Amino acid sequence: MSEIDFDDIDIVNKVETLDVKSVDSLPFGVVRLDNAGVVRIFNTTEAEFSGYGARPKTGKNFLHRYRALHEYA
Repeated sequence: MSEIDFDDIDIVNKVETLDVKSVDSLPFGVVRLDNAGVVRIFNTTEAEFSGYGARPKTGKNFLHRYRALHEYA
């Protein structure tokens, strides 16, 4: 995998070309939601940094899960 710099102006396009294993190995968090808020990518680094714990499963609505966890905090 070529090195991807977090400050690269073209970072989104570069990350989009990576396979799931490569996205998981990045030293920064990556989350991709579709227009409906469904998780398409959530890498292990983001799970660790965010304190979210286990990664949400792809195909699940992240926004509903997040709202339920924090609504009464």
